[in-house]
Amino acid sequence: MTLQFDAPLPPDLAGSAEAAVRLEDQGYDGLWIGELRHNPFIQAYEVGKVTPTAMIGTGIAVALARSPMTVAVSAHDLAAVSGGRFVLGLGSQVKAHVERRFSMPWSAPAERMREFIGAVRAIWTWIEMASLISDEILEEFVIISPPELVADRIRQRWLGLADRVTVNYC
Repeated sequence: MTLQFDAPLPPDLAGSAEAAVRLEDQGYDGLWIGELRHNPFIQAYEVGKVTPTAMIGTGIAVALARSPMTVAVSAHDLAAVSGGRFVLGLGSQVKAHVERRFSMPWSAPAERMREFIGAVRAIWTWIEMASLISDEILEEFVIISPPELVADRIRQRWLGLADRVTVNYC
């Protein structure tokens, strides 16, 4: 059995690439980026450019503050840039943050997460299928396996979510 050692990256956008290189050099296998002060996808891009082997994941990106299309395309691109090392970690956040910090409506988080994850997976399928249909689209989308998708398991109501949308938990 092989153990994997992961580390959270500091929320400092300017220093995240340097911190990632240092952690990877110290033997960490995975690097997790939270959504604290910055967009985790921007930080993941910076980290993906400078680390050759470490898994890079969002732990978590706030799904209910975004559209499934922007998340699916961002994750797909990050998987391509990182050579398939990107893991998309999604969560709902709490009502106060979604409404006040992100100015988005709040309702039925478990159901909305189920729909969101299903939509992201459908978009990834479309991207892969579209790549096979036309040379023009093939130039736009590199065929690459979709990134792994994980969801936070803070809300107990979501325990059945994995069975319905085939998602792991972080």
